[in-house]
Amino acid sequence: MAMFLISNTVSSAFPLSTVTADAFFSSGPTKNNTISTKSNSSSFMASFSSKRRGVKSNSTSLEMEFPYLSQTHQELMSDLVSTLESDLGPRLNESADGMVYQNESGSSSCGLKLVNGGPESPVDSLVISWINSKLPIGTLNITTVLAYLDSKTTKAPHFMMEFIQNSPTNMVFITDFIPREDLVLHSDDYLHRYYEQGKLEEIRQSLVSVPSVDPYVVSSLFIRSVMSPSSIVVTVNCKDESEMDLMFRDHVGVVAKKLVEHWLESCANDVNYKPKPNSAEEEEPEVDSEVMIRTKRDNVIKKNFMKNDLSVFLPSLFEKEVADEIFASIIKSLKIESL
Repeated sequence: MAMFLISNTVSSAFPLSTVTADAFFSSGPTKNNTISTKSNSSSFMASFSSKRRGVKSNSTSLEMEFPYLSQTHQELMSDLVSTLESDLGPRLNESADGMVYQNESGSSSCGLKLVNGGPESPVDSLVISWINSKLPIGTLNITTVLAYLDSKTTKAPHFMMEFIQNSPTNMVFITDFIPREDLVLHSDDYLHRYYEQGKLEEIRQSLVSVPSVDPYVVSSLFIRSVMSPSSIVVTVNCKDESEMDLMFRDHVGVVAKKLVEHWLESCANDVNYKPKPNSAEEEEPEVDSEVMIRTKRDNVIKKNFMKNDLSVFLPSLFEKEVADEIFASIIKSLKIESL
């Protein structure tokens, strides 16, 4: 949906990114913008083959580099990934699929870590990604963390967090516990358990009260309908890079860490989670209507992300062969039914 919105010159809960265009056109000046970084991004990309195809690595670690970000942003992403790994790592599949891509001209690159949960994990799919693209209107940087929980064994909310930058002093920050139940019908249990009890609204208000932070309205009605009332969707506009570093350290970073920790505690480690069968021979639990509805809802969200966002966005940055490879890897990891 991102490039559709760009083409209309107007607007994660999805990676790479449903609100990218909105963010790009609203977050400040774009002429000759670049994202400064203290990391050696040129040496990081130097290992690429002449065909600029994906470089693949398998490991049990969720660790990945974020080569185009400022030092404070890199440190925040490393902290978030480390927190996820410390909690979820032992319950994830042994092989975490890591890929790095670049287009032929070198103007766009993407890092992607895909991993699925094991039998003892409520996590179905985990996506950690970054994208850097030098566009005519500026340099775009997106970093994303997305965790889908299993449809059959838990009803706890999914998790998403995304940072979208087109200059060192402007950013759109989006994060949410994506609800999987009707919050009106289940206000006494679901809304209270996953949102009110964790004081998510207080956390949201603590960030939007900061002078350089403003609420941001996503133009997509579908995305707004998917997100929770406590979702954080804001723009951050700073005077200079030093102020943005302080925002990452003292405000955005604090909120991001709190939410990741709370999601792990209340959702990924939900006491109502029922372990998956250990083998194909082990009988699956009976699928009731509630599970069927939740499974359908989860699949609709995933399909919308792939069909209306990535299928349009990726080919605008990468050659078809590379875009198709990225697309296929994500479809496989997210276990999307009948795209």
